[in-house]
Amino acid sequence: MNICPENQCTGCGACKNTCKANAVYFSDANSGSPVAVIDKSRCTGCNMCKKVCPANNAADLHKPTDCYALWTKNSDEQIKSASAGAVSAFYEKVLDDNGIVFGTHFVNQKFIFDFAENKQDAKAFRGSRYLQAEVGNAYINAKSFLEKGKKVIFVGTPCQIAGLINFLKKPYDNLITIDLICHGVAPADYFYTYVKEIIGDAQYDNVEFRGKNGQRLAIYNSDEKAVYLKSKAQDLYYFAYAKGLIHRENCYQCKYSGINRCSDITVGDFWGLNTSTLKNKTLKTSTPYVCFVNTSKGNAFFNSVSQYIDFEKRTIEELLPYNKQLSAPCQPHHQRQLFLKKYKAYGFSRAVKSTDIGKNVRKAKILSAVSFPYRIARKALKAVIHHK
Repeated sequence: MNICPENQCTGCGACKNTCKANAVYFSDANSGSPVAVIDKSRCTGCNMCKKVCPANNAADLHKPTDCYALWTKNSDEQIKSASAGAVSAFYEKVLDDNGIVFGTHFVNQKFIFDFAENKQDAKAFRGSRYLQAEVGNAYINAKSFLEKGKKVIFVGTPCQIAGLINFLKKPYDNLITIDLICHGVAPADYFYTYVKEIIGDAQYDNVEFRGKNGQRLAIYNSDEKAVYLKSKAQDLYYFAYAKGLIHRENCYQCKYSGINRCSDITVGDFWGLNTSTLKNKTLKTSTPYVCFVNTSKGNAFFNSVSQYIDFEKRTIEELLPYNKQLSAPCQPHHQRQLFLKKYKAYGFSRAVKSTDIGKNVRKAKILSAVSFPYRIARKALKAVIHHK
């Protein structure tokens, strides 16, 4: 028995965290997206799982009061973090106040939510990963810390923040919620299947889609050496994600793809910003983060973190033409149904290769192979000229 319509389930986990009878589990839908299901043999009929579900009861939305371009003052964090280090700066402030920070990272080759109580552990939360994290007991853990009076900052996709808010059932003054301008997520099993296909049984410890290597899928081992590194255009998973082929079904009808937000603060890449117009010239990366302040609590927190960040006030209108997820959900690729059909029969890589995405990736690899000798020769020529 489903808790909400199958194609609307976000997999946020609020229902599972709420159920004291342990009657909620996740089962793969036809699209490969895990959806929440009730085990009738355990269910007590309290219906709490349905009441906290954001698909059934959407969280309140807030109109942003301010918009900023921002980045951390820590130049090393700017370079290593996909967010120009903005979220890292938020984490730093909360940890300096003896608080708890929640984010996502890979543990035992699984992408999960976790918490950190110190800056070293919080570094694992850096980077962009375009797949869905397992919430696990994150909401339960967050509530436990909040009840103890700890300051907590929780960063996630809008539907995960909505799940947390519904799970908690009441506001907490010591909780700061930060949602991401989300372009949708892919079911984690797609990624796990793909990694198995490309690197076999090789062990890996972390994954990044954007970071020190730019827009590349980078899979690292425990020594922080890349066991796989491909540009977005040359990688099947990355390119399929960018083109809307492999998202969760609910992402194509997301309730949070708009200006009004469910969190205290919203962050994302400030695409389209002419950085030459910035008065502050300490930005070391090509794109700063955008920050919407949505609540009075968010405004107070933003003011408290100002010593950790550089920022300038901007307008939302600057961002809108370059970030479609602030006006509409991601649109499914026209060959999505073909992908789903092939995925069930042949796995991830063969399914993507059966679509136009596969053809485009092959072309990109061929062009790269052709241009490689030219790039090597040009580099050698520059070295000779420099030597002279």
